[in-house]
Amino acid sequence: MVRRTKFIVRATVLLVSLIALGAEALGGSGSLLIFADVEIGWDSTGAVTRDTIINLSNGFFEEVNVKMYLVNGDPPLDAVRDPSGVLIERAHRGWNHTGCQIDLSPYQATYWSALTGLPGGCPFTALDSGRPPGRPDPEHPGGRLLRGFLYVWAVDNTSREINWNYLRGDATVFDFIDGAAWGYEAAAFRALTGSRGQPLPDPGTLNLDGVEYEKAFSTLLMNFSAVGEVPLFGDHRLFHVDTDLTLLPVSQDFRQDGDGPVITKARFDIVNMNEDGRSGTVRCITCWDQTLLSRYDGPNHFLFENLHTEIGSARIHGIASSVVCGPDSRDEALLGVAVRIISFPSAGGLGDWTGDGIADLNDHAAFAACLAESGPEASSYDGCRPVFDSDEDGDIDLHDYRAIPFAVQIDRSYSAVNLVGEGTQTAVIRYDLPF
Repeated sequence: MVRRTKFIVRATVLLVSLIALGAEALGGSGSLLIFADVEIGWDSTGAVTRDTIINLSNGFFEEVNVKMYLVNGDPPLDAVRDPSGVLIERAHRGWNHTGCQIDLSPYQATYWSALTGLPGGCPFTALDSGRPPGRPDPEHPGGRLLRGFLYVWAVDNTSREINWNYLRGDATVFDFIDGAAWGYEAAAFRALTGSRGQPLPDPGTLNLDGVEYEKAFSTLLMNFSAVGEVPLFGDHRLFHVDTDLTLLPVSQDFRQDGDGPVITKARFDIVNMNEDGRSGTVRCITCWDQTLLSRYDGPNHFLFENLHTEIGSARIHGIASSVVCGPDSRDEALLGVAVRIISFPSAGGLGDWTGDGIADLNDHAAFAACLAESGPEASSYDGCRPVFDSDEDGDIDLHDYRAIPFAVQIDRSYSAVNLVGEGTQTAVIRYDLPF
């Protein structure tokens, strides 16, 4: 009997800033924190399948006010109706945000659930309170999802930003389907102007220019495992590998009459382990993006079949591109979170329609479709038999269903891709005053 271990591993936030003396810091304390990945999920019955715990602390012996902006990372969606006009999917707000404020007492640490806002914060569900909750989950058929990011900074009692380099934060995303979790530290930017508690010079604007706040990186560096069925141990064993990459521009505009979401093209300069370069993989980022590397548009050099080695590295640049992203795109510093997902192979691939290394509930819909096409006669859908015909009798039936080891608990591990950055780039965050 094979023992299977669930891994709970910390994912790493990509953004590291240069302080005045040139030293680098990852996470740590600052006057501004950015949580790049906040996720809530539900199944088709409305049961919660994913939630995010936010931790926040004040590292000084005086109280401080903290302003927060919760942002829906996904774009707006129009309502979907069938030909007779019956509503299939409600319309969804997108790229919207909401603000709230909490107080932290001296040395206080607090936490809250993104789903409920309890016990010490603000609920992420304020971004989309419709029913059913969330929007369709692109990676879990029948599931629902609400996701995005969170900006936090220290303010005075007039809601004006202040120098308070004592805020720390981290987040943990819990996946109740996989029985797993992954966490990351919030990206922290220190205020460089004034002394503790002093208002910063440009109210309503946070300038990450190396004068008011620390700058961001101009280039992100990422080591990654090739995507697909990969012989990680150099023998016959194949593991399905993918990476869920979250990217967002550091600059944001939270003003009611602002310029809208920031748009930039993420350009990936990729090198395999033989030092062969690959170019042409890009993705347009509007406000925020979370996508499996397997789903990037071609040419997709993250794929094992294109990279030709088990691992590779990438340099990520946020650049203007009127061709890919339109005339409003611009050069922009990026930050993000990368989570590597390894799926342990199922026996012989039986029942694994999605090709993710295990026969699970995501393969049920495909089996139902194959069953409907089958019966006493051979299925007219040629792709069904190699995956679902367990007894090799030429058709798909309930005998096959009973033989397929559908897994309710998916056997996957989640681990961090170690990410660093280089260079410096300015960024600007704007919001309305008074709050």
